Amino acid sequence: GSDNRQGGALAAQHFLNLGRRRGLFIGDTSHAEIAQRHDGFRDALTQGSGQLVGGISCPFSIAAGAAAIAQWVDGGGAAFDCLLAASDMLAIGALQALTERGIAVPDAVSVIGYDDTPLGACLTPPLSSVHQDWQAGGELLAQRILSLINGEDVASVSLPARLVVRGT
Repeated sequence: GSDNRQGGALAAQHFLNLGRRRGLFIGDTSHAEIAQRHDGFRDALTQGSGQLVGGISCPFSIAAGAAAIAQWVDGGGAAFDCLLAASDMLAIGALQALTERGIAVPDAVSVIGYDDTPLGACLTPPLSSVHQDWQAGGELLAQRILSLINGEDVASVSLPARLVVRGT
């Protein structure tokens, strides 16, 4: 897989470069990969004089992302100016909820998703996202399986993530 901690940190650093300092995270951190994204995001924000104002645990769907942000905003959750969603699906739902509440993206809140899906790239504005190289990961996995079949020792490998900056 990709370096999830690095992916979260890349998002935070981008937000900090934009002058954003109050971060919100959505995603189910009971999953190890999501917890790593959260931790990388939180740590990079705080090291860069920002802060994580909250985290919302929710399943991976557009509806869950929309509901999470609606509940946060409507319920008087802490103000935030940047949002990292653990998946593009969650980010798309978050964008929907923010728009419905008249919160302008990216003027008032910057948003980054995770996985760099084609759907996210087609939105208006197009979704910024952390990209994972699934092709390289698949090829590496196949090589590792062949090595195991041949009785060879294999080590776990973490591929680098990269941030694809678009309009959000």
